[in-house]
Amino acid sequence: REQLLHNTGLAESDPQAPLNLSAAQLDTTCSNALTCSQDSQLGLKFGSQISIASQGIFGYALMTSATIGDALNLLVRYNRVILPSIGVELQRHEEELEVWVKAAHLPHDLQRFYTEVLYAAIINSGSILLGRQTAVINLQLGYPPPADLDLYHSIFGDELRFNGARSGMFFD
Repeated sequence: REQLLHNTGLAESDPQAPLNLSAAQLDTTCSNALTCSQDSQLGLKFGSQISIASQGIFGYALMTSATIGDALNLLVRYNRVILPSIGVELQRHEEELEVWVKAAHLPHDLQRFYTEVLYAAIINSGSILLGRQTAVINLQLGYPPPADLDLYHSIFGDELRFNGARSGMFFD
């Protein structure tokens, strides 16, 4: 906990006390987590563990969404509450809907971490809500592929591309 809170301006007074972090404090904490763990797949692992219930009122709002599109619109509208340092955009194409992340102002490792947290959480929440795999057509990531793709494929399937112009998740 001390290492995670390093340079955040937060004290480690009560380990059970909830933390209310600003965007900058969350960025520092997540950067510290990446440094401490030395795990390049930490975002995937964390995002895969985010449950509907852990998202509080936002999770309940997701459960009331009639369609995937409705749920994604909620995500775009309230994304700053969940991940305050990134922007999430929704763009309609002819036969698909794209969710993409805007975070060019962040260091590459932190941008990748938040992108992977978001996309893994979307897959996890979607599979919980729908009782099956979500209607993802493919995932494009705006960075080179890592050496080990097993976790990516287990979360996102085989329709996965790297070195894209930007990171985007495409839905039917």
